[in-house]
Amino acid sequence: MIRHTLAAVALALIAGTISAQTASYPGRAIRIIIPFPPGATTDVLSRTVCAKLNEAWGQPCIPDNRGGAAGLIGTEIVAKSPADGYTLVTVISSHVIHPLLHKKVGFHPLNDFVAVSGLGRSPSLLIVHPAFPPRTIKEFLALARARKGDLVYGTAGTGTNGHVITEIFKRAAGITMEHIPYKGGAPAVVDLLGGQIPVMMASFLTAIPHVRAGKARALAITSGERNKQLPEVPTIAESGFPGFEGYEWWVLLAPAGTPREVVVKLNAEVQRILALPDVKERMLSLGTEPIFGTPEKIAAFLRTETDMSSKALLAAGVKSE
Repeated sequence: MIRHTLAAVALALIAGTISAQTASYPGRAIRIIIPFPPGATTDVLSRTVCAKLNEAWGQPCIPDNRGGAAGLIGTEIVAKSPADGYTLVTVISSHVIHPLLHKKVGFHPLNDFVAVSGLGRSPSLLIVHPAFPPRTIKEFLALARARKGDLVYGTAGTGTNGHVITEIFKRAAGITMEHIPYKGGAPAVVDLLGGQIPVMMASFLTAIPHVRAGKARALAITSGERNKQLPEVPTIAESGFPGFEGYEWWVLLAPAGTPREVVVKLNAEVQRILALPDVKERMLSLGTEPIFGTPEKIAAFLRTETDMSSKALLAAGVKSE
């Protein structure tokens, strides 16, 4: 009985300490790890949120770029950080399929983290060289079937959003194309503009200036609805594939075990920030839209993305490196 009483007292003391810590959160600087170099969308979104957290809570929020190994280095730092809400990480779509792409991953994409908040999502554009004959998805599919597998498509790299979405689209359409992975979206677009590759699934932000300049032609967009910046471009869904959607996305995570009260507080504040007019305008300039939802909703989203992306890459025969 004495042992049970002491255990109960100890648990009560621990609970009281945790409650006091979460009630005073944040009591010091928060760090958001950005596992990629400065300048890209991941960096801009993270810094935008960080600045607003600083304004709202009066505590420093430090964006910390830790690029390298396709995001593995920075993400692993957070997985092994104290679960107190003071070290967070912004991850992208490829986060959920790291174990498929890399033999050595120092964390589990789902089990070692807790979802804090969605940040943003951006569609891709299926673009072609202007001299490529098809002008619609229907014409593109007819050509792909006639070419019987000798058609190639480029992406920003194996396991990138463009690769996953194209593989899902290939399966839905019943066509075959050979994947040509590049080391980034920019060199892939350069080869498409130069006629070295005829087609690619490009990020919206990368593709839109070339489409507007007439240097590339957009056959379709992967969003559920047409985009206001390119209203003439149909969605894949309305081009014969109802319900088809695919996005590059950005999500804020914390180490597994972070107190729920802290996660909920962070989620509420980040969601408020995403709804601010100046933030929405900034995101629009990046070709992104906010992702709203509770931590539970974002966690469910990550599980769905893991399942869908893994199936697409396994069907494509992708092996870890």
